[in-house]
Amino acid sequence: METLILLGILIAGLGLMIGVLSPKRALILLMLTIISAVLLPFINLYIKNAPTWLVLIIIVVLILLLFQLIVCLIFGKQTAASATGNIIANLVLLPFKLLIELLKALLFRKKI
Repeated sequence: METLILLGILIAGLGLMIGVLSPKRALILLMLTIISAVLLPFINLYIKNAPTWLVLIIIVVLILLLFQLIVCLIFGKQTAASATGNIIANLVLLPFKLLIELLKALLFRKKI
């Protein structure tokens, strides 16, 4: 947990020094780091008792939210919304694309 706090402080400070983050965004990142460090033990108790499929869904949602937060901090809200929407659309379409490729391979294979 200490490494999470140190990593959040390091990223916020480095982003502030380089000029990628404004002071307001750096403060938001520090607050999110502290809140997540405080809530992590409580969340850990619930995750241990949850079914595996639910944990996987929660992990995917958290990864998407974290990606959106990082893109929003660097590029802005509109770019983050567009990038996250594209990723979600690709995840939804992935099974259908795989099915189409499988059908292509089965139906249009070369005969020797």
